[in-house]
Amino acid sequence: MSVTIAATYENGVLKPQQPLELAEGAQVQVTIRAGGGALDPLGDVIGICESGRATGADEHNRYIYPADRS
Repeated sequence: MSVTIAATYENGVLKPQQPLELAEGAQVQVTIRAGGGALDPLGDVIGICESGRATGADEHNRYIYPADRS
């Protein structure tokens, strides 16, 4: 299950602004993104395809100008 919620940070505790459908003592993973700023529309997909390559520039011509143009 994955859900995005709004929460408020008070006295060292995150307080959800709506009830959560979780069992008492459930273990969860939390990703924190501070509100108020513009969200990057690609923020959730950046890094999905980690290839280990810093750039694709070394293969640029092969992708743009393939040898077989038929």
